[in-house]
Amino acid sequence: MRQALVIIALVWIGIGCSKDKPPAPPSQPSGLKLNPKPEVKRGPDSPEALARAFHQTLAENNAEAMMMLSLLGYGTNAWLEFSQATLVERRRIIIRELAQLESKPRPQRTEPEQARFFSLKLQLGTLEKTHAAGFNALHNKLPIDRKRFKEQEYHALQQALREAHMVQDTMKLAQIDTSGLTLNFLDAKLHGGPLKLRYTQDGQSLPGSITFNCADLKDIGWVILDPPRVSANREVGPQLPPNPSPTEPFPAPGSGN
Repeated sequence: MRQALVIIALVWIGIGCSKDKPPAPPSQPSGLKLNPKPEVKRGPDSPEALARAFHQTLAENNAEAMMMLSLLGYGTNAWLEFSQATLVERRRIIIRELAQLESKPRPQRTEPEQARFFSLKLQLGTLEKTHAAGFNALHNKLPIDRKRFKEQEYHALQQALREAHMVQDTMKLAQIDTSGLTLNFLDAKLHGGPLKLRYTQDGQSLPGSITFNCADLKDIGWVILDPPRVSANREVGPQLPPNPSPTEPFPAPGSGN
């Protein structure tokens, strides 16, 4: 899951100029189309607020509103923030490993080490190109991904709830478990991680929970990163049947989906 969530990224920065000095060079990766910065929609200001907003959409059977709490709902605004963090981290990991290999003279490297050296060089050279191409295709992909969420992933969540005997419009949110959150989610200096929602129904604790990964994105707020899924509360109650709902993250720029 952790590897699946690491998504290639991009960012744009407006460029100013003056009579005394030339314009500063753009900081976005080469190949990105520089568009006017859109108005940013604010999301919930805490994981607890995100959980309560999610539960409200579930109680109202509102797939559209649930989608709007996710990366799919925020469009390029959220993708820019989230993917920039993961791109920087991926680049840092590659450069660090390259430095370790380069510290050993070529004659002393084994064949696997030399093959790894060339592989990392290739990855570094294509990283931003792949990321830029993915972003430039994002405007065409988002409508398709949003439709899939409302027509497939939301209904998969409903099916999993039915199999767990959880009635979505009457069950009550009893606990918001934030113990899985970290300040270095995905090793990308993001405040985020898995958020678990526990429920009661007719005064009784339900054996299942709803879990999704989330993150706090600067200037946006807390957003859902992957399709919500039903899982068993292992410490109490009977085990639930296998959950058929998707566990992969939402499609992203450069993900190849």
